[in-house]
Amino acid sequence: MRISEERPAAGVTEPTPGVYVIDFGQNLVGWVRLKLRGIAGQKVVIRHGEMLNPNGTVYTSNLRGAAATDEYWLKGQGEEILEPQFTFHGFRYAQVTGLGAAPAPADAVAIVAGSALRRTGDFSCSNPLLNQLYRNIIWGQRGNYFEAPTDCPQRDERLGWTGDTQFFIPTAVYNFDVASFIERCLVTITDDQGPDGTFPDVAPATTHNPKAITAWGDAAIVCTHELWRTYGDTRVVQRRFDGLARYIGWLEVSAQKDILAVGGYEDWLNQGGGADPLVIDTAYGAYLCGLMDDMARAIGRLPEAERFAALRQKFADGFRDHFLLADGKIWNSSQTGFALAFDLNLLPGALREKAAAQFVADVAAHNGHLATGFIGTPRLLPALDVAGRDDVAYDVLLQDTYPSWLFQVKNGATTMWERWDGWTPDKGFETIDMNSFNHYAFGAVGQFLYRQVLGIDTDGPGYRRIRISPRANRRLTEAHGSYEAVTGRIAVAWRIAGESFILEATLPPNTTGTVQMPSGQTYEIGSGTYRYQEPFKPSN
Repeated sequence: MRISEERPAAGVTEPTPGVYVIDFGQNLVGWVRLKLRGIAGQKVVIRHGEMLNPNGTVYTSNLRGAAATDEYWLKGQGEEILEPQFTFHGFRYAQVTGLGAAPAPADAVAIVAGSALRRTGDFSCSNPLLNQLYRNIIWGQRGNYFEAPTDCPQRDERLGWTGDTQFFIPTAVYNFDVASFIERCLVTITDDQGPDGTFPDVAPATTHNPKAITAWGDAAIVCTHELWRTYGDTRVVQRRFDGLARYIGWLEVSAQKDILAVGGYEDWLNQGGGADPLVIDTAYGAYLCGLMDDMARAIGRLPEAERFAALRQKFADGFRDHFLLADGKIWNSSQTGFALAFDLNLLPGALREKAAAQFVADVAAHNGHLATGFIGTPRLLPALDVAGRDDVAYDVLLQDTYPSWLFQVKNGATTMWERWDGWTPDKGFETIDMNSFNHYAFGAVGQFLYRQVLGIDTDGPGYRRIRISPRANRRLTEAHGSYEAVTGRIAVAWRIAGESFILEATLPPNTTGTVQMPSGQTYEIGSGTYRYQEPFKPSN
């Protein structure tokens, strides 16, 4: 853990007599340092919260059993500095009582703490709301990557939910260098592997007998593959390959012929756009076997690779035979079903066009909004891109009414919310049973900002060969950003000027790559900086 920032107060209010609320302007993780004077024995209490009640006091109901309170008794010997030594809180606001007068904003500082992670990515564009969304994603990762990847930092939970970890990992590896951090998490997950090969839904585990939960315990495989893909180091695969293979063995014997019925939380918190559990389970089975095939080949375990490839084909065939309908729909499923089918390459060529049309129609049926939960959301926009409808992906991304990412931004979010409706103008706060305002899972959309909007991706493990393929849209006039890969800095900047698309791309030394323009024109390049211009004619 390290202190990364000291953030001064943005302002102080007194919503009720003697109750002072300090606003730090950002939902963060850490603690408050407060400078003041008082008499000996005077008790000062600081409560922490992410939002405000209608009367301006700090909202703490969603913390459930967490006190989130610091108490001090003053010495009364001049100026004193109040700062806790052995705790941290998740908060934007600090509510102070026990003072005779309001503290000066200059006397209050939020100490921002977290794991020591090196920033590797940046993104900005011509849309201010999208830029704020990106900042929210960064702050959500900063607050929840605190020794272990937690679901939330503020309430009486702070658990290492493995689903959140794997949903966010493709974004996490762009934002920060997380190689050591995530591998440490993987050690914990695999230490808690059950005797039957299944992995826990929470790590460190809360039970000695983990039960398989689709997408949650699968973090063991997904995150291992993502680390290898990003950093190109096969040692992370070699260290846990046998344990991962044991889980595939459990899936194999648990299969009902060519489909899976693992069970779990399904598409958690979806807004009516989820998928049938059998669809999700079988799609994930094919996905995991494909990842294991990749990793087995990378470390020379060819017999296992062939077995995983065959098993992947078995589940993919089961998905197609049982769940794909002749008109392109997916049985008992909505947006999440399409997201899995396209993003995990489970559609035969003959049905792709029909399925793409049904996918777009499903989005239209939800008034152009997302309707996905924890499983579907990370794959929704990438899947629309795979379906050839990046125009619809942009429509969903830039929605600013409920439910959407930018709805949260427009309503003052400075981190990602757990629920799409954590707070709405018409009904206020959601149930206190589960309502975090710093919950990074839906921040998985950051992957789309890097990989599709900027177009930065690796073409093979470790960014030795790089692919630059931006998806431009007139609703953005420009976008630029970079990623500090293990091979060096990759930078992209593009803009639309009149009828022209102008792209500048930089590749690091000793790398090669491909630039693909929106028109489809491709260029083979080496290290250096390149500039291209062409007429802009979006595909849709």
